[in-house]
Amino acid sequence: MHCPYSKFKEYEMVFTLHPLRNLTIAFNKAAFLAEHTVRANIVLGLASKNCAGHGVCKILAYDEPGEFSCQQAQVVIEIDAKKRLRMLFREEGACPCIVKNHFAGDNFLVEEPFHLPPWLCSQLDVGACCVPAGRYTLKIRPSFFIVEFF
Repeated sequence: MHCPYSKFKEYEMVFTLHPLRNLTIAFNKAAFLAEHTVRANIVLGLASKNCAGHGVCKILAYDEPGEFSCQQAQVVIEIDAKKRLRMLFREEGACPCIVKNHFAGDNFLVEEPFHLPPWLCSQLDVGACCVPAGRYTLKIRPSFFIVEFF
């Protein structure tokens, strides 16, 4: 999958979509103040391997109907003023296999690039965005796992 580098455009307004925003800021204080925040459900794995492996297979709207699988987790996706992307995965309700397979070390492994879907780019106020394959910083906080992509 081709993953061209794309820059995030400048922001003109603060976006608040849900009540979890205050919680996400509370655990990192002023170090990462989100300008745009969106709740979503993420299916972990690889799109090319029917959602097996390590990475992000699909990003679904938070209220999108469908079957909940053990590879799925609730997430808060944020962009800060410095145009960094991060995802906060809720530990509560996550299957133990997700915690063991994806959040046990210091890094979050992405085996193949993934694209943020158009609806999410629009809500985050970014152009098309692709996250390249690689190892990304994983921070463990009470009740959340934080992955910093850029």
